[in-house]
Amino acid sequence: MAIADKIAMMQAGELLQVGAPMEIYHKPNRADVAEFFGSVNWLDGKVVEPGVAESPIGKLLIERSSKVGEKVLLGFRPECLHFANDAAEPNSFPGKLISSTFLGDQFIFSAAVNGQPLVGKNRSVPQRPDGTVELRVQPSDIMVFPPRDASSNVS
Repeated sequence: MAIADKIAMMQAGELLQVGAPMEIYHKPNRADVAEFFGSVNWLDGKVVEPGVAESPIGKLLIERSSKVGEKVLLGFRPECLHFANDAAEPNSFPGKLISSTFLGDQFIFSAAVNGQPLVGKNRSVPQRPDGTVELRVQPSDIMVFPPRDASSNVS
C-alpha cells in the first residue's frame, strides 16, 4: 500500500478490483477486498427506506443506494468509529466501553452496542465512570455490499 501507485486484487483467478491504494482502501467494490486491506466492523442490515438501513446497532443513514427491503452487509473501518458529542448527531448510538489500549499515538478500543461488539481507533477515549459512550459513524464511511453467502470468506 505504501509504495504502490496501483494495486490489482485477485482471488481464485478472478480479478476483483484494480485501483490506487487509497481508492481500494476507502472504496472497495466487494466485501472481500475491504476485508483483505484492513479491519472492518461488519453488520448485517436491511434497507428500510431510501438511504436508511436497519442494523443490530440501530438505523443507519447510508449513502449507497439500495432497494427498500433488500438485505445488505454494512461495514465501516475502526478509524471511522468516533465518539459523538451529541446523541442527536446522525448515526449516533449509545454503547458501553469494554476495553481500550493506549498505543502512543492512539487508542484502540472495543465497545458493545446492543450486544454487538465494535472496534474503534481514536486519539482519546472518554473517561466516564459508568463506561458509557456515545458513538457515531458518518454515512459516507459506511460501505454497503450484498449480504454474505455460504461461499463468502468475510467474518
